[in-house]
Amino acid sequence: MLSKGETVELGEITCRVEEHVARGRVGDVYRVKEGEGNLYALKIARDRRGPTLMSLRDEESRTERLARAGLPFARIAARGRDYVLKEWVEGIRGDRWLGEWRKNGRPFPTPETLGLLNLFRRVMLNGLLARDLNPTNLIWSEGCWILVDSDNIRKKGFRRARLEILRAWAEEWADDSEEEKKFGKRLADIPAPEAGIEGKRREL
Repeated sequence: MLSKGETVELGEITCRVEEHVARGRVGDVYRVKEGEGNLYALKIARDRRGPTLMSLRDEESRTERLARAGLPFARIAARGRDYVLKEWVEGIRGDRWLGEWRKNGRPFPTPETLGLLNLFRRVMLNGLLARDLNPTNLIWSEGCWILVDSDNIRKKGFRRARLEILRAWAEEWADDSEEEKKFGKRLADIPAPEAGIEGKRREL
């Protein structure tokens, strides 16, 4: 693991480690700073096994899918064999927002809950199977939810996308409260796109 204050060379970018922020399935994530300027999120592979390195290599193609779908995401600044450097997104992480939302009585609608509903709807309608759509991978920033990790995003069609969103909400977001069950029902009630639109999206 990297230490706070350590300097790392990332292609043409030299950064100083400010904080270790997360440990994920593929790698450790750090907040790093370039001189006195830009902040970035640096993900470094946890190991050098083929699947791990392949996941980092494919990060660019996955963010291209998000871009084609018009979904907000953290953009890649640099990539190496065992790391990905992305723009740092300031805001409140999904798991922290969820805790505050519950403390405040789970109000609906709010900008954050409507934004979350809209994000999930757009993922479904674009047929994206997003298996990392958990609270720690979303940040509420400047009025919208931004996906900051795209380890596991594939094009699979509306039905598979909806099933995965409903699974993620039930297992990784929601508790047993009636308010959160109602939110899950709103997700389940999102209608499928017309067949013609779905067919066109599969060609993207």
